[in-house]
Amino acid sequence: MSIPSTDVLDRLEKSIGRLADGTAPLDELVAAHEEALKLLDEADKELDALRRQADELSRSIGELKTTSLPPDLPLGGGGQ
Repeated sequence: MSIPSTDVLDRLEKSIGRLADGTAPLDELVAAHEEALKLLDEADKELDALRRQADELSRSIGELKTTSLPPDLPLGGGGQ
């Protein structure tokens, strides 16, 4: 199950806040640390997926740019 990015960041921030506070019992700190690790892994997977999508779009745009246009095609959209 994929968690939406904003939810991952919000939960990660709360988890890190519990760790930074340091006043919680050890078992809660360990649980917060484990949750933070899981959330970081989820965020990393989402980032990798977004990078793949960006790479794919970049390749598609590059293919469009390299497609040869007819030499007599008017450029500029003047429509005159």
